[in-house]
Amino acid sequence: MRDVQPLASATVAQVFAGRNLNQVLQATFERNPKLTPQQRALLQDLSYGTLRHYGPWQGILARLLQKALKDESVRCLLLVALYQLVYTHAQPHAVVDHAVKTTQMLRKTSAKGLVNAVLRNFLRQRERLLSDAASAS
Repeated sequence: MRDVQPLASATVAQVFAGRNLNQVLQATFERNPKLTPQQRALLQDLSYGTLRHYGPWQGILARLLQKALKDESVRCLLLVALYQLVYTHAQPHAVVDHAVKTTQMLRKTSAKGLVNAVLRNFLRQRERLLSDAASAS
């Protein structure tokens, strides 16, 4: 999962920048030939799922942040991690830990505390946030 989370957040960021998801995924697979079939499937799931549920994730993220994020790579990482926390079987502590470590890979170490706090707050308020997001849509 640790290798896939940063790839998924970069994929989502490229789609937000206007690129086609299928083309971005294909290019990512070509640049990372050592990805196992399971990792490729997880990357696809995280990318498609994050984008499919973008509206609710964006609303939840806005409620968890005190002000809008200016860094797109950190925002995309948080969106992917939120998707993972709700729709995958990954252990919540592992998702949060990998997201924090991904900030280092992205050279965004100043965002470590923010990523940790946002995801842990989501876990504490999960039911209410998801309920509010469902009733808003």
